[in-house]
Amino acid sequence: YRIGAVEQLFQYAKMMKLPIIDSIEPKDLDEAIKSLNNCEVILVDTIGNSQYDQSKLAKTKEFLMHSNAEIDVNLVVSANTKHEDLMEIYKNFSFLNIDTLIITKFDETKVFGNIFSLIYET
Repeated sequence: YRIGAVEQLFQYAKMMKLPIIDSIEPKDLDEAIKSLNNCEVILVDTIGNSQYDQSKLAKTKEFLMHSNAEIDVNLVVSANTKHEDLMEIYKNFSFLNIDTLIITKFDETKVFGNIFSLIYET
């Protein structure tokens, strides 16, 4: 958990003139989604989890599955992560029924085989 991360999201939303809601409990998610029903896309950002922290993974699943909304799950991974770690991350998050991989930090590496392998193998 990064201190100030939520405030940072609020600042970005303000700069882009976008609505933002801080919903901490799973029961609040449907209400938040309903209040944003005029939006074409709603992004739900969850706290970053270690792929080994089963209690946080379970809480993330509870949060996402509690909603009646149709939710596409995007797994965000770093391009500079080792292949073995990427596969472990994907495996441990796969119970969330991942729809899309989002790859970040391409500027921090010159080697992309790990990413190509992840995409090919999953």
